[in-house]
Amino acid sequence: MTSLSYQSSESATETCVLLGLAVVSAVLGVAADTVFADAAVFPLVTRGEWGQFEGWYPWPGVYPARSFFLALASLLFVAAIWPLGGGGPATVTEGAAGAAGGWRQLRLLVLWAVVGIALLFLAIFLERPKLFGEMSLDDGPVETASAVMLFAASAILATGAFKTLHSVRGPNRLLRLGCGAMALFLFFVGMEEISWGQRLFGFATPRGFAANDQAEFNLHNFNTSFLNACYYSLGFVFFILLPFLKDRLEGLAKVEVLAFFIPSRFVLFASAIGIAYAWARWSELVFQMSFFLTFFILAAYTWHFRMTDSTFVLPAVFLTFTLTQAAIILYGENLTYHWEVNEYREFFIPLSFLIYAIEMSAKFRSRARPA
Repeated sequence: MTSLSYQSSESATETCVLLGLAVVSAVLGVAADTVFADAAVFPLVTRGEWGQFEGWYPWPGVYPARSFFLALASLLFVAAIWPLGGGGPATVTEGAAGAAGGWRQLRLLVLWAVVGIALLFLAIFLERPKLFGEMSLDDGPVETASAVMLFAASAILATGAFKTLHSVRGPNRLLRLGCGAMALFLFFVGMEEISWGQRLFGFATPRGFAANDQAEFNLHNFNTSFLNACYYSLGFVFFILLPFLKDRLEGLAKVEVLAFFIPSRFVLFASAIGIAYAWARWSELVFQMSFFLTFFILAAYTWHFRMTDSTFVLPAVFLTFTLTQAAIILYGENLTYHWEVNEYREFFIPLSFLIYAIEMSAKFRSRARPA
């Protein structure tokens, strides 16, 4: 008993030290331009709507000191949290919605499909950057698919909330309210994505909305940069950080409501590649921290499953994630527009919500009891 207490105390001390060093590294990364006179290695070029040069962003380039310390902070954070996890499921595709063989195979197919989509986008970006940009235009395939996936995820969550959870034991009212709120949120985001049908139905922009960035009938273009950063941060926290913490912190997984709503490790893997779509805003804290944390989380899982998983899907996710971000940073100046990378990032977030909604529907069925 004494030995066990000593080991627990020693482990807690080590975790606290690593988390403290992570905080210090993050602060140094944020203040690198002042503390280390950090300068850009190379600038990130931005181009206008028709490909013309528009000048430099206020945050140009890749700053080595900032990137180093933010990467170090991410590594230390993952190293501190990882040992706290228990045994957990033994396979990559096993998750919270049941361990049946059919579900494992479906998850495996979903992960390979996500890798295939990402590699297709990467090939188009490298070989035909103009097409890569055109696909991201308003009402193009990327934006349309994003809206469709948001509406589909909203419908799945709403259906599960109001047709299945009526027979769930426990805090069923809270679960219904949570699922209903998420369904409404996704419906709202989907409608914002298509400007509430303005281009579809051809109605004029109301006077009160004429001042937004695109003079369209939506709210998010009144402060596009800030709201996009919030949306991307939400995607990272919900699909990457929270599943990782639930997987490694046993206490979090024991809270029924949180465990029900937080995505599984499988959703984390399916969502990771979308984090790699950052270019002109690469040096901002939100984008670099989300990339580096995702990088080291994926690296930890890839190493953890190296001997037990024979599908090679997780190394494929990790390599595709890394190659995508590297290619965008190195060849971003070939972009036709300066914002199309954001549209692809916004494609993967709805895809993650759709996969999450399908997983939630399986949870609904597994928790259902006769009324």
